[in-house]
Amino acid sequence: MLCSPTEGSENSRRPRPVVCSKKGSYIVSCSEQEPGLATMSLYFPTSDELGRHTIFPGVHIRTCAAEKMMISVVDLEPHAVVDEHSHPHEQVGMLLEGQAVFFIGAEKKTLGPGDLYRIPGHVRHRVMVLDRPARAIDIFYPVREEYR
Repeated sequence: MLCSPTEGSENSRRPRPVVCSKKGSYIVSCSEQEPGLATMSLYFPTSDELGRHTIFPGVHIRTCAAEKMMISVVDLEPHAVVDEHSHPHEQVGMLLEGQAVFFIGAEKKTLGPGDLYRIPGHVRHRVMVLDRPARAIDIFYPVREEYR
């Protein structure tokens, strides 16, 4: 992958390419000739670099992965349902907005903004959103490759 200086920058009159290498769908290193030339960051991904998926009707995610873990911003439409499922990944999260009923293992709880949840690997779980849109943050270990 080749990165070049930002158009109109002080360094743009002497273009020196920056070589960035990727592993999977994230940048693992950039070597630059001079500071400020790279347009991509190893540490601060832009919204264009995020994975975007609709994982169930009305459930939309934006993901950012590191080598061993992934964060997902989940936007849920009113009355959306995350069907019952399980996966080998550990999952922890926080509901940021709205209200939703979480079913994890044999437990059921209605969560609101600021409430946390943890889901060990292989534990069945589902979510039902109530009358307003909801937003959550999920963190997975290891990375869910299908959502990069």
